[in-house]
Amino acid sequence: MRREECRAAGSPGTTHTSVGPTLTWSRSDPPGTTTFASLNSSTLPAAVDEFGCPAVVKPRTGADGRGVVVVRDREALTRVSQGPWLVQPLVESVRTDGEQSVFVFDGRATSQLRKVAGNDDIRVHEHHGGASHPTPLDPAAAALATRTIASAGEVVGTNLAYGRVDMLHHQGRLVVSEIELIEPSLYLAEIPENAEAFADMLRTRL
Repeated sequence: MRREECRAAGSPGTTHTSVGPTLTWSRSDPPGTTTFASLNSSTLPAAVDEFGCPAVVKPRTGADGRGVVVVRDREALTRVSQGPWLVQPLVESVRTDGEQSVFVFDGRATSQLRKVAGNDDIRVHEHHGGASHPTPLDPAAAALATRTIASAGEVVGTNLAYGRVDMLHHQGRLVVSEIELIEPSLYLAEIPENAEAFADMLRTRL
């Protein structure tokens, strides 16, 4: 699909360099996938056009991959859920290298997962055919995750007790794709040690 076939009238939303489901900010460090926040249907086509097709459209607030749509042409825009949305480029490494997720408790990276997408999908969630595998903590990923949570804490004005940082390989480096600050799951089935790290954090905080 040619870039011009995704063009439509409207103005793009706000540019951000890092993205989470409810938290975005304009910073060059930590590095993140460029993201546009589109608040209504009139700005969505132009936000997609900033990347060209394919692009990824997801609800600004969501979980479990619900509402995530890969936009390959204008017709796909008719399948997106009700906004507001976030728009990102499709990072092809999610199909090959997968997504790296690092868990940070009280400012310390403790564990890491590699999440891979299912066939013909970009979502890494198990109910969409994806799979999660514990992997040794990579120093570069741990350092990026720690910096990211510290930066997020500066944005919201507090020392964050917990965060999970999702990362992808993009344009030759590891970048942040999403931050989870309110975790629906600590992936205890894959990393039972996260329970102890969580308990240690609570003991320190309480």
